Amino acid sequence: MKIENLTVRYGENVVLNGINLEVLDGEITCVLGSSGVGKTTLLKAVSKLIKYEGFIEDKSVSFVFQSPALIDGITLFQNLKLACDDEEKIEKGLIDFSLLDKKDCYPKTLSGGEKQRVNLLRAFLSSGEVMLLDEPFSSLDIKTKISIINYFISAWQKDKKATLFVTHDIDEALAVAGRIIILKEGVVALDMKIDGDYPREYFGDSDKRKMLLSRLI
Repeated sequence: MKIENLTVRYGENVVLNGINLEVLDGEITCVLGSSGVGKTTLLKAVSKLIKYEGFIEDKSVSFVFQSPALIDGITLFQNLKLACDDEEKIEKGLIDFSLLDKKDCYPKTLSGGEKQRVNLLRAFLSSGEVMLLDEPFSSLDIKTKISIINYFISAWQKDKKATLFVTHDIDEALAVAGRIIILKEGVVALDMKIDGDYPREYFGDSDKRKMLLSRLI
């Protein structure tokens, strides 16, 4: 997905100012930045949910929200069928995310970590060409977060769909991303490739962490 000269204004406030970015197949691109720099605004623009100036290549998207947003009155399996009609594909996904024994449960009976696994699986089952993730791990405790990141990476490696992932957490970015973009004051302040095989150790690269932190501040 190509993004060229993307500008978003809220009144006279310019949130994004001439962003140029290409989200590639086979790569997880992470947009890193503090609160209020326009990370979620970028995802909303890519999803065509808000007005913008510039060019965004027309691609179908699947969206992973920070909150799972499951429908309480239907089972986990029925929630997933809203994204995909292929029951065999759903069954395989439930196995991949260790959720098969929960398929007939209702969302209110699931833990926070289980709900977020459903949220991620739903995006993988969707037909979207580009996957968008809006801080999906931020509300999780550290043990659950590391576990779910590993589920996510394992599932992503099967098709390596172009993915745009936003977070304010440097350690999440280093664990997940093949490329890190730092947004600051509405522009790209850093564009850096991240090497290393998956899965990666959380809190693993202190040198990159220090460098990214220095560029964020």
